[in-house]
Amino acid sequence: MDRPAGGEQLVASALEAVALQPGARSHAEQAVEGGAEGGLAEAGAARCFMSAEDLTTWAGVSVQQDLALVSLIGLTHVERNGHHFIDGMAFAPEAEQRSFLAAHPDLYRRDGGPVRLRIEQGRLRLGSLACPGFAVAGTTDFAALRPMRPAPQARIEPLRRTGT
Repeated sequence: MDRPAGGEQLVASALEAVALQPGARSHAEQAVEGGAEGGLAEAGAARCFMSAEDLTTWAGVSVQQDLALVSLIGLTHVERNGHHFIDGMAFAPEAEQRSFLAAHPDLYRRDGGPVRLRIEQGRLRLGSLACPGFAVAGTTDFAALRPMRPAPQARIEPLRRTGT
């Protein structure tokens, strides 16, 4: 991931804010079977673990601001697999897709279908995210947004296994 220039003081503050006390573990570290190694390399120093996940960050504003934030706090490798489950920017009107592609040509591509992330050798280029508007220079079509359906009111019960 190419990191936008500047923000070193913010990076230091962000790292201090998420640093764990010696012996403490983050939720992400607890969830990784076998315990992930992360943080500072010095013996006896506080250890940190940072993680980012993108299954809820669709192409456009969401993924761009997420990428800018993880870059700002110093993560150089994050899992980006939401593009396997979401058909690029197919959810967005054509004009919005063209706007994001024109504003962020290093991050997006179009190969006959909807605009989607430009992944080259497993990497994303983030240079165009260093712009006013917290990493977003494309224009969102707010009139085309649809409200979310209300959440179900019924209680969700766990599945009960039978025959075990």
